[in-house]
Amino acid sequence: MKRVLFVCTENCCRSPMAEAFTRHYGRGLVEVHSAGVHPAPRVDPTAVQVMAEVGIDISHHQPKTLEDLDVQDYHVVVTVCSLEEGCPVVFAPEKQEWELPDPRGKSLEFFRAVRDDIGERVRQLVEELG
Repeated sequence: MKRVLFVCTENCCRSPMAEAFTRHYGRGLVEVHSAGVHPAPRVDPTAVQVMAEVGIDISHHQPKTLEDLDVQDYHVVVTVCSLEEGCPVVFAPEKQEWELPDPRGKSLEFFRAVRDDIGERVRQLVEELG
């Protein structure tokens, strides 16, 4: 089973959505986690809302800190934020940098566009890992 880690700044929007999409598309073939450098106290309610719109529940996701995980334990580590916003430089066996815009505080349409982008990227990643 391949292990994937999504890393973001606060683990409250993009990385939980990516984790949930990976579980959905990976259907038990991929072990997935997400974490943040400075985890927020909870997942952004709009992230919960837009994921529910596509039938995926992330309401119980609890943001986690990157310090609790060893990136070397994962086949692929994906950063979903940019260096400008404090996304960490991660040294991992295989790394991808998606640099997705932060949807927090933006319009619902913007949030949905980021969600859809994440969903498509995750679908491709799962196919590659398959």
